[in-house]
Amino acid sequence: MKTIHTRKIYSICLFLVTVLITFSGCQTTSSETTQKEPTITMTISAAKSLSECLPSVVDAYQAANPDTAISMNFGSSGSMRQQIEQGADADIYMPAGVKDMNLLNDESLVLAETVSNLLANQIVLVVPASATLPIETFEDLPSLDDIKIAVGEPESVPAGKYGVETLKSVGIFDAIEPDIVYAKDVREVLTWVQTGNADAGIVYLTEAKLTEDVKVVATAEADTHTPITYPVAVVSSSKNVDAANQFISYLKSDEAMQIFEQYGYTAAKE
Repeated sequence: MKTIHTRKIYSICLFLVTVLITFSGCQTTSSETTQKEPTITMTISAAKSLSECLPSVVDAYQAANPDTAISMNFGSSGSMRQQIEQGADADIYMPAGVKDMNLLNDESLVLAETVSNLLANQIVLVVPASATLPIETFEDLPSLDDIKIAVGEPESVPAGKYGVETLKSVGIFDAIEPDIVYAKDVREVLTWVQTGNADAGIVYLTEAKLTEDVKVVATAEADTHTPITYPVAVVSSSKNVDAANQFISYLKSDEAMQIFEQYGYTAAKE
């Protein structure tokens, strides 16, 4: 009887120890899960041309900063600016040119002390990879009949603005203006050329690198257009100013810049 009683006590003790260990383990798991959940949520409003590279940079940042969740909103620089002017929720603005940034700065819609230049790019003339038209320079375009040349809408698409500047600088804009079709953003220009809906298009070098369906036939000289600069700043209405500044500092780090360079960008000159 004594042996049976002892066994019962031992079984009860073993059961209690198992329950305590399990409960303790559950507590630890729950705590760890809570710690990994983001406590800061930020939104970046960025130029469409950054939609390939920026997610890679954000992923690298979030891996080292799991407390911060970052969502990205892409579109033409002008449309992103207009959304911020209309009160859209955004913490960081990254246009593909200084014009839209300057407009927001003049309206005090970005924090002036956070405005800085981040990236640089190049403007190129592309044609479908299978194209046989004799296009080797921008100056070749006026000699061709019945062609469509895709360019971003210059009023809202910085790549379009730089493209028109280049065409005017080399003296062919007036001659080819009837052949130009305007797109809502630089990615649409690329798509039109890829699909053959345009015979040529003006895009960023970084866009041209995204597909083998187009080929670069000419690169605009730096002095034919305004410097292609991608600035960055914290939006004045942001509720996460410190976190936004921390992320901008990361964007300028060697780690982030290596990612940008893989996509064809270079560091901008201040």
